[in-house]
Amino acid sequence: MSQDQPSKVPVVGDRLSQLLAHQRDFMRLLRWEPWHLGKDTLDRGQATKDTAFALMSELHEVMGEVNWKPWKKTPKVVDEQKVKEELIDCVFFLLELLLIWGFQPSELFRMYEEKLRVNIDRQNSGY
Repeated sequence: MSQDQPSKVPVVGDRLSQLLAHQRDFMRLLRWEPWHLGKDTLDRGQATKDTAFALMSELHEVMGEVNWKPWKKTPKVVDEQKVKEELIDCVFFLLELLLIWGFQPSELFRMYEEKLRVNIDRQNSGY
């Protein structure tokens, strides 16, 4: 990449920063600010459990929009817009979990890339 072409990663990071800021503002509106729990992992653990259950509930709603029952003889027509709306609900709770544990965009990218390398290595080695 030449020096006069900006990297695309900061733009994505900026977008992630915006999403996290929007989520933080929304959570303040709800008067739910678990990042104030600090380093108390017991309290953050409970907040994580509560939020993870909400995320699982939204994932269940995604499943309700697709034909996941292999025994069902009359599959319904999948409404792509409804599936996307449920997935966005999931994103809200995933962002909340990231905030609870103090993730910054750069940390998320770094950890994702590290795990991606591990997963690729696993697949390449017959994992």
